[in-house]
Amino acid sequence: KEDGAPRIEFERSPDVLGTLAAGKRKGQFVLGFAAETRDALAEGAQKRRRKNCDALFANDVSLANQGFESRVNGGWWIDENGTGELASQPKSELATLLVELIQGKTQATTTRAKSGVHQPATHSSDTPLL
Repeated sequence: KEDGAPRIEFERSPDVLGTLAAGKRKGQFVLGFAAETRDALAEGAQKRRRKNCDALFANDVSLANQGFESRVNGGWWIDENGTGELASQPKSELATLLVELIQGKTQATTTRAKSGVHQPATHSSDTPLL
C-alpha cells in the first residue's frame, strides 16, 4: 500500500470533430458545437475555422438561464458567411431550427450545383435567425 492520494493519469481523447470534418464526403454537412464560458461567439468562430466544419453552434454555458441543466438554450450559428443569433428557446425547438438551417445550407448547395452557380448561400452577419 502506497502513502498519499491516488494518482489519476488522463489520456488525450481523439479530435472527433476535426476527424469528421477532415474525412467529410461529398454531400455531407458537418455541424460542430462549442460550449464556451467566455466570448462564445469569438471562440466558436475560431473553433469552426480550426476544425474546418461547415457550421458551428456556439453557446455561452456560463449563463444561468440556459444551456446545461436548463430546458432552454440559445447561441449563435456560425458559418463561412458570418453569424446569426439563435434566441433562447426550448431545446427541442432549437434542435429543429438547427436541422432546418442544415437543410437550407445543403439544399442551397444542391441548387447552386444544378444551376452552375458556385456562390455560397448567404445570410446577413449578426442577424437573428429566430
